[in-house]
Amino acid sequence: MKVAGVDVGSSTAKAVVLKDDALYYSLRLLKNTWKVEAEGILEMALEKAGIGRKDLDFVVATGVVDDDWEGVDDWLSDVSCSANGALYHFPSVRTIIDLGAETSRVNKCDETGIVTDYKVNQKCASGTGMFLELVASALEIDMDEMGDLGLKSTKDIGMNSTCAVYAESEVVSLIHLGEKREDILMAVYNMIASKTASMAKSIKFQEDVVLIGGGARNVGVREALSKALGVKILVPENPQIVNALGAALEAKELV
Repeated sequence: MKVAGVDVGSSTAKAVVLKDDALYYSLRLLKNTWKVEAEGILEMALEKAGIGRKDLDFVVATGVVDDDWEGVDDWLSDVSCSANGALYHFPSVRTIIDLGAETSRVNKCDETGIVTDYKVNQKCASGTGMFLELVASALEIDMDEMGDLGLKSTKDIGMNSTCAVYAESEVVSLIHLGEKREDILMAVYNMIASKTASMAKSIKFQEDVVLIGGGARNVGVREALSKALGVKILVPENPQIVNALGAALEAKELV
């Protein structure tokens, strides 16, 4: 059996190909329209799998991909895909937190992956990957260095902004006040964790909790969120492709 899942988000495109018992995936930053990116990322994953488009038995898309795209056989919401993908990695999962580039989402599921409740934060980007990129730019550090640096913090700094624009201004003010980069970063992580934890508590989250999306790659965010929720946070090896994987798993069920 050969199936695929395609997920186009606000900043990256991801595709997962399941070829019998093997998994192949590709991921890249968006540079074009969703359709061009969806077609391109699927071809990249297929090339890694060593098969062609005609060899696929079924393809499911999610994310900003239109549900009438002729390149796929079906479409599934990213809420359901996140549950499918998280359950694949952690059968004990009951809550999934997705920290994307522009939105953050928390959803609960049962033991079969059926979503029972969810909440999405779309009004402000201060709890997302895009905000982390703004902070990295302001502090003149690499995104890959952010997490570890923040864990070196020795000073507790509070941040109260709930909007990305104001939060960015607050970061700049802290820089001008001479605060250390690691302390500013930890303040940012605690703010993101606090906002996300409030969402999780509003739907009465349950363990185990799995963190996915680009924000899951930041160890500082993971630590802050774990502390805010009072639970251990589980993270898949490749947290950015979980929704695409969930789409591929749905395709496998629909063949």
